[in-house]
Amino acid sequence: MDRDALFLSLVKQTLPNMGIKVRRIDYKCPWQNGVVERFNLTLQTELLSLITAVSENHMNKLLRQYREYYNTARPHMTNNDFPPDAPEKLPVIIPFPERNVGNIKSVSWVGGFHHSYYWAA
Repeated sequence: MDRDALFLSLVKQTLPNMGIKVRRIDYKCPWQNGVVERFNLTLQTELLSLITAVSENHMNKLLRQYREYYNTARPHMTNNDFPPDAPEKLPVIIPFPERNVGNIKSVSWVGGFHHSYYWAA
């Protein structure tokens, strides 16, 4: 978060209750805020624009599901398209000529709005 104290009391209570560690950007280092802003844009386009939460509990459930998807299944460019907490069954990019080779399984995330794929045994 930036150094603005406007939402400080709200942030210190809400985010830790959701399992999110709050970190403030360093003094006179606005470029650090770019990482947070990029994540906010990703969250907005991949979740919040698609779903309307009907209650606070519903929103917290969606955010927990999205956090699990984001950290365990969603490709990240900085990790060579692997998620930060890569499980054993990683998403696989299937080359066009080899589509019919092997058995591919789909995993549904966040109510079916996102999917990841892996080779099945």
